[in-house]
Amino acid sequence: MTNIAIVEDHEILREELSATLSREGYSVFTSDCGDGLNKILSDTNISIIILDLNLPDEDGLEIIKRIKRSMPNVGIITLTGRIRSLDRMAGYQEGADIYITKPSRPEEVVFSVKNLISRLNHSISARKVWTLDLKKAILTSPKNDVINLSNSEFLALKLMALSASANLYQFQEFLSSNGRTITREQLENLISRLRKKLKPFFQDSDELIKSAWGASSYRLCFDLVCMNH
Repeated sequence: MTNIAIVEDHEILREELSATLSREGYSVFTSDCGDGLNKILSDTNISIIILDLNLPDEDGLEIIKRIKRSMPNVGIITLTGRIRSLDRMAGYQEGADIYITKPSRPEEVVFSVKNLISRLNHSISARKVWTLDLKKAILTSPKNDVINLSNSEFLALKLMALSASANLYQFQEFLSSNGRTITREQLENLISRLRKKLKPFFQDSDELIKSAWGASSYRLCFDLVCMNH
């Protein structure tokens, strides 16, 4: 079954789209903000995101940019009130696959979903990038080196790959939802282990995981693509 995420802060429209796509046989997950989408992506293998660009917490174009960076095999359909041609061009430039303007009928969205599913190219494994297999929990280098990860290391990489950056609270929330807890000291040790494990595959000058110690916030400094199938 194809999993679809709908990110729309208009409750009635969100529920209408969810009901329509569910009747078509899709498994639908909904959110009204970017943070909610992060949680969905952390817990579920999503194939298509239907995204409003005017969200309360994060601009939709920024969401497209970061999702396409970490999960380029996920299809993105914008559903937005931004109708100018410049807005449409910006959406496609950031990586939207289909740009739909409001108002639109739910049937148009359904047709767009079906067309996008039929033409999505899932050849990401052929690209020379680091990949994290979300089903098998396997990390692979551009040269096809396989790096063994503990469960905590896998979950930490997954969170950082799906987020622009992740702080202590986000690590605690994400890891606890997967049956684990973590303190600030444990997180620092976990990041240290990841750096040591990855370092042999990079040049000495490369900074792999950047930290902001005051907030215990971390972000990846290399491209890591998440594969969900």
